Amino acid sequence: MEEGEKGRSKRPLDSDTSELTDEEAEKQEFVHTTGVSNDDWEDEKEYRKAQKAKDRAEKAEKSEPEVKKARASRVSKPSEMAVSDDKWIGFFEKDAQRKYALKEAELKNAYDLEAKKLDIRAKELELESSRLDIEAKRLHIPLDEFNHLI
Repeated sequence: MEEGEKGRSKRPLDSDTSELTDEEAEKQEFVHTTGVSNDDWEDEKEYRKAQKAKDRAEKAEKSEPEVKKARASRVSKPSEMAVSDDKWIGFFEKDAQRKYALKEAELKNAYDLEAKKLDIRAKELELESSRLDIEAKRLHIPLDEFNHLI
């Protein structure tokens, strides 16, 4: 880059720092910020390498899938809604009795309806016979009245 040109940070670049490599730039920054001599840079460099290696090892360790233990089965507690077998049998008996009573009532109603139909039919037949008797009386001429015609 030419002198005065702006980099990514939009700051003007110095001609002496623009040609430095990353390592040299780090060294210069370390010496400038800490105020120590160039000899301490080698120790710092080794420390940084060791730190990076340690970070990489931790990342690799974390990225490996951990084998999870199988969950131990727990003894289930009886819930408040749990019903014993005796209660179930009682429920089924009550249900069966209710259904039987309902069917019995339906049959009784059916029998009652049939009985009412038969009663009505008997009354209809009785009315029909009485109507026929009335018609027969109206058509029947007594012999006394018929004799005086002869």
